[in-house]
Amino acid sequence: MFSYISGKIASKQENLVIIDVGGIGYEITVSSSTLLDLSAIYEDVKLYTYFQIKEDGVALYGFLSQLERSMFLKLINVSGVGPKIAITMLSNIKYTDLANAIICNDINLLTNTKGIGKKTAERIILELKEKINPLEFITAGNLNANATANDNNAITEAVNTLTQLGINKLEALRLARDVAKKDSTAEEIILEVFKSSGK
Repeated sequence: MFSYISGKIASKQENLVIIDVGGIGYEITVSSSTLLDLSAIYEDVKLYTYFQIKEDGVALYGFLSQLERSMFLKLINVSGVGPKIAITMLSNIKYTDLANAIICNDINLLTNTKGIGKKTAERIILELKEKINPLEFITAGNLNANATANDNNAITEAVNTLTQLGINKLEALRLARDVAKKDSTAEEIILEVFKSSGK
């Protein structure tokens, strides 16, 4: 129903923000990481949203990043994981790290969230592992400090080549982002990967 909401931040509380849109205050539940990244009170903000209709009312969930919302939507499609648990997971684990945990079968990290037991963690991994694009999620939050968003294409190209050469995709991504610098080409990244790994 709501794709996003733009307005001024009227107030911020624990996992809750109120956005003033034309004199109407929208109460939106957010993850702790989104709350920390939000601007100061009365500043303009745009939140991507998920609108939930419940038996006892409605609820709005908000995300600064479309990728965080994407992860949230994936989580709530897993049996036994509702919006409250999903937002708690995203509060405890940054969505890029959560994607990495799912891909790498890291059950221990998932079970650090209250309400997520071993069976639920295993179900999350089983159902979502093939639905997560490592490049999409992991590159988003873990580029080398010298790299910029403009380098994503070069990193993606380099990773694709490295995987064709037999390197595991996650390992290739880690190596590529570790050596990527501003304006690096795919070829330069690949050469640096082989230099640094001694291959």
